[in-house]
Amino acid sequence: MVQFPELTNKVSEAYKAGYKTITEIGKERIRRIINKLEEEKKDNEDLGFKVFKLSESNFRTPDLWRINI
Repeated sequence: MVQFPELTNKVSEAYKAGYKTITEIGKERIRRIINKLEEEKKDNEDLGFKVFKLSESNFRTPDLWRINI
């Protein structure tokens, strides 16, 4: 799943339940599914997920309008 940390609407049920971003809602849904699957699982399968965040790029964008020839 890929999700930008978009803010939830302040009058929504999700916001009232404490979810400030759509990302938080998605992570909670995944956790609930994992818990349900762990109750039903029959083998020692490892269930889980990782969360990655984008950071600022180390690459500079070229300023094509200021080329000195």
